[in-house]
Amino acid sequence: IKCEINNGSFNLNFYLFNNNVIKIKIFLYHFLKAMNGNVKFPNIDWRFNEFPNPAVYALYMTCAELMALPLSPASVANSILDVVMQRYTEIPSHEIHGWINSIGLIMSALPEPFWVTLQDRIMQMMQSPGLTNWQYAHTPFQLFNFDLAHGCMLDNRFIYMLALAHATWHHAGVGHIASIPLFAKEKLGPSVYSEEQFIFLCHLVAPFLSRYNLDKPSPSILDITVELFNALERMDKHVQTLRYMDPICDLLYHIKYMYVGNLMKSEVEGIVFRLRLPLQKKLRFITQLSLAEVEAMNQPSADPVVPISNGTNDSATPQNINTATIPQ
Repeated sequence: IKCEINNGSFNLNFYLFNNNVIKIKIFLYHFLKAMNGNVKFPNIDWRFNEFPNPAVYALYMTCAELMALPLSPASVANSILDVVMQRYTEIPSHEIHGWINSIGLIMSALPEPFWVTLQDRIMQMMQSPGLTNWQYAHTPFQLFNFDLAHGCMLDNRFIYMLALAHATWHHAGVGHIASIPLFAKEKLGPSVYSEEQFIFLCHLVAPFLSRYNLDKPSPSILDITVELFNALERMDKHVQTLRYMDPICDLLYHIKYMYVGNLMKSEVEGIVFRLRLPLQKKLRFITQLSLAEVEAMNQPSADPVVPISNGTNDSATPQNINTATIPQ
């Protein structure tokens, strides 16, 4: 057994962790070969077989082998993700999409104790210093662009996590995809405090908005939309100057006109009224207000002083009355 000596103490975790990643990478390598048709399968009449084709058969065998490993589901899932997240240098650049797609297929086919680890890794990424305190020379739209960041060898942590999440959720079933709105509501949304975190959240959930309408009859897409607006309000309170206001508003308008229409008006109207004036002006068409109405709402008005009498001959007591109203 190889050991790492650190300050006089033995540390086996480093070697064992990487060893697990290597073992699982071998599983993924053979699965990828099967997906590409490079593995010879027995000559079977797939019409009457339990598995409809060799690729599904290979997926089943791979998942069975992974679940049979003497490791916890979290350890197996983390090792699967780390094949790309940590050992991407061992993967040929032109094959990276195949590896990511294979991981997505396997993660979506494994039981919940395995794929829930992906959500934990996403939360770690969301709360990482790189997103909470952006110090990169490139914009988040550049570092969240897979072709640009991967091809130019920029910081690839964000694009690989986004790609793994997209690959997994793309192949996920109805029950799996239905858990994403709750995940966004309970964990992702409340953790957004910076503009880069909000943009990362949009990159994460926006590509799957059409699946919520197709796979779930209840308006779960409205839940995602409301959580985006709640996260926007939280970000607006903590960020002094918004640098990417236009792209953010473009996405929110895209969601309105392509998916939800006026169904979200009552849910997000109060949130928009609580935003600062620049965002209110940009999003005024969601609340169906004119520019003059938005500016009037944000102007300090002189409250009239009216006397209130107690019904006796005593002097009346002045009291301020706020006449500001919110448009219905």
